[in-house]
Amino acid sequence: MVFPDSLIPSNEKARLQALAPFRVLQALPDVVFDALVELVALLFNAPVAMLSFVDADVVWMKALYGLSEPRRVPRDQSLCSVTILQDTTTVVQNLNEVVLPTPIADLLNEMLQLHFYVGHPLQMPGGYNIGVLGIAGRNARLFGEAQQQRLSSLASLAMQLLQLRLALPQCRENPSPVWTFFHDELVQCIAQLEPDSLDTASRLQAIDQIIALLQRDLDRANATLP
Repeated sequence: MVFPDSLIPSNEKARLQALAPFRVLQALPDVVFDALVELVALLFNAPVAMLSFVDADVVWMKALYGLSEPRRVPRDQSLCSVTILQDTTTVVQNLNEVVLPTPIADLLNEMLQLHFYVGHPLQMPGGYNIGVLGIAGRNARLFGEAQQQRLSSLASLAMQLLQLRLALPQCRENPSPVWTFFHDELVQCIAQLEPDSLDTASRLQAIDQIIALLQRDLDRANATLP
């Protein structure tokens, strides 16, 4: 993998404008997104998963599974900043075999001891990549085309959930019934998974079933919005 000379995309000004409405979500812990990243980690048998936003100077985590920190990272220290530069999935199967920019290497190798990373951009209408749904691990591993396609679909669902969250009332004490429904659904998906017993074909089938379920219910939820 060849790393770009700049982490700033050509559409940066418009991209930040597309990201701006989501900044309100920074200060609001959200069990739906916590459940989503846990589910993604289990589906891909990864110890770490994240839902992040790449802002002007920092990458901030809306949800993080498998690590308690960091919740905010300087933009030049995060592979998420690289991921948003393209529309396809970024796959680094062995971080020890690529020459990482020093700030990224210091964070991943020295602080977090991560050696595997995959991320897919969260893309807004208009083609603006505002964040990343990704997984990571401490051991090098393969991540094939079929898995990349599923992660892409899950990133699309994550983006739809984020947009739905903005459209619903922002009240932690009395969450929308729609939002409670999605939390319960994700928790049920997690409870029904037995990831250690799944072979590759069964795991892909389970991912497809969950994607279809969530997409169906997102379509129904969006149809009820004003």
